Order: sequence, then structure tokens, then C-alpha cells
Amino acid sequence: MRAPRFVAIVLSVFALAAAARAATLPGPDPRPLLQIREHQLRAAGPVPPNFLEEGDVPGSRGGGFALVEVTGNIATGPFASHVVQGVAAAGPFADLVAALDAAHIGQLGGACHHEDEQPVWNPNDEYVLSWFGNKGRTTTLRISPDPSLAACSDAVVFLLHKAILLMDDSSVGEDR
Repeated sequence: MRAPRFVAIVLSVFALAAAARAATLPGPDPRPLLQIREHQLRAAGPVPPNFLEEGDVPGSRGGGFALVEVTGNIATGPFASHVVQGVAAAGPFADLVAALDAAHIGQLGGACHHEDEQPVWNPNDEYVLSWFGNKGRTTTLRISPDPSLAACSDAVVFLLHKAILLMDDSSVGEDR
């Protein structure tokens, strides 16, 4: 199927644009802190998922962010992109930073399994959290619905929820 490959290429182009924008993110400290990548396939009814949402949010240590999102039907199109840039609200940003510390994000890596029972989770959702520390330290954690992976810790699940809330808050006012 060519549509997912095309979407991956388009998203990569947008992700590069987001990375370029991240260098000019607003806020008191533009150094990168966390990048949240979201991959969702949605469909109504008992059919294979066909509505794709790919989102990428690089966030800075000062709370600046850029949301880049591509959405569309992978079978019939069309695709649309949304770009939002701003500074995260102080409360949700502080919650995210506390969750990063509690999860010991700098010591994590690899992949883990998680599926929420809440209606916000879809069995096809996958998230990748990339953390950027001091002096070139970095780590990447993939959170997947794949049941063959070890379960995510409670701290990682809490971190994921805070990251999703920050992504949702950042898209408020977005023209959809």
C-alpha cells in the first residue's frame, strides 16, 4: 500500500520543518526538552482503520512548542496539514516536566506496551517520546499497543497521559 509510505515521507518533510521551527520556539529557553510523535489510525465501525493522524510536537525547555499534524483518509485522501506554534500553559508544562522526572526518562529507552481502557485510546495508537538532556544525552521510548512487549510502568503511562494532554492543549484553537 503506497499511501502510508507517502504519508511517512510527507510527515518527515513536516518533521524537518518542525525541527527548524524548534530552533526559534518562543519561550525563555529554546533548548529542546521533549519530542512527542503520535501515530493513530481511526475508523468508524468494524472495518480496517483508514483515517490517519500523524502528529509531531517538539517542545523546548522554556515551554515553547510547534505542533505539526497530518491527517487524512489513507484509502481515498485527501490529506491536510496543521501547524500550530506557541508556548505551553504553565500548569500543563510543569506537570509534564514533573512526569518526566518521575518516569526517569533519561534512563528509559526501547519500547513498551500500553493500551488505555479510556475512550481516548485507540488500539492502533502508537507514541514515541524522545527526550533531550544536558550535554548531548538523549533517549527514545516507543509506547505501542503491541502485546508482545513488556508493559509500560505506571510512571511512563502517567507521562504519556501528560504528553497527550499537552498535545491536545496545543491544538486548541486550531482550524480543523
